[in-house]
Amino acid sequence: MMGFLKFVQDFCYPPLCYLCGNFLAEHGLCANCWGRIKWISAPYCNVCGRPFDIAMHQTCAGCLHKMPHFDHVVSVCCYDEISRNMIIRFKYADDTYLTQLFAKWMIRAGEEILSSADMLIPVPMTLLKRLKRKYNQAELLAMEISKHAKILYQPELLYKSKNTSPQESLTKKQREKNLKNVFSIKEEYAVQGKNIVLIDDVMTTGSTLNECAKILKIHGAKTVCAITIATVV
Repeated sequence: MMGFLKFVQDFCYPPLCYLCGNFLAEHGLCANCWGRIKWISAPYCNVCGRPFDIAMHQTCAGCLHKMPHFDHVVSVCCYDEISRNMIIRFKYADDTYLTQLFAKWMIRAGEEILSSADMLIPVPMTLLKRLKRKYNQAELLAMEISKHAKILYQPELLYKSKNTSPQESLTKKQREKNLKNVFSIKEEYAVQGKNIVLIDDVMTTGSTLNECAKILKIHGAKTVCAITIATVV
């Protein structure tokens, strides 16, 4: 019966490549589009996770200059024209069906981090922003990852208490100032001694993840790591 229903579904809504629209055997990316994505693999910074151009296993100059509050970030791919197309649709165009694909990639990339995680926390947004966008994409990702990785999902533990200016047009210093003291915790005791994994879509300068990690560490979190779909290199 299930096989017949899948046949009907595929007949009415045939699987297409999420990037180019070519027909596929199952939902995802075609071989050509898969090869165009800049996947992140070693060598990369052991803190922020950004890739190195040469083979070396250490901390990048940026993290050495100012060590962030988070312990380690893993990103699936580089944020470029190809990945940006999918992520923008996911965030702003209601293409939430991409959640399953992105979560699958994030689980694979963050396998080591997830193996010791006590809870998943999506990077929060203010209520006003959520109402405008209709959903928090980080929550969708965290929910899907939680379901498959069997890790506690805590969507309301960390919250954003102040509205801030859009980060996109700001420099790194402006981003840091813009996000200062805007995140809070509802249950302070809940994070003590815990290994926490933050979930977000893109890491640009790392300011948002850093501020989230800072407040979690202040309240006793043992480690704070993060997994994102993409990172700006």
